[in-house]
Amino acid sequence: MKKPSGFMIELFQQPTWVVIWVNALMAINLGSIAFLEYELAQAILGIFAFQGIVMVGMYCYFGYQKILGLAHLLWVPLLAYILVYLGDYTGAFHSYLVGLAGFLSISLVFDIHDVIQYFKNHSEPLRNN
Repeated sequence: MKKPSGFMIELFQQPTWVVIWVNALMAINLGSIAFLEYELAQAILGIFAFQGIVMVGMYCYFGYQKILGLAHLLWVPLLAYILVYLGDYTGAFHSYLVGLAGFLSISLVFDIHDVIQYFKNHSEPLRNN
């Protein structure tokens, strides 16, 4: 098992574009703090915090592997909700949601690719004993 403190160390050892992307994702998710009067912003922040805990837990078990993309699973229903109800919001919060939806969409494409690659490389046939 890895120590939780190693997660950020290994993250910052990734290619520069990955570090920039992850920091941008963190920033846009934390941007929800500016809109906490909206229940959706509270949900965004809560999901972000929960997924951070899950990701560090997964890191401790698996290490810095492509399977960590599974920690973003809750972004799928969150993104669907944002896209369905986007028209209900106006102003700065609407603009924030458009930006967040873009970031989540791109990140989920990376995550799906990474998780598929992980399972392709770590699959073992089931055996009857």
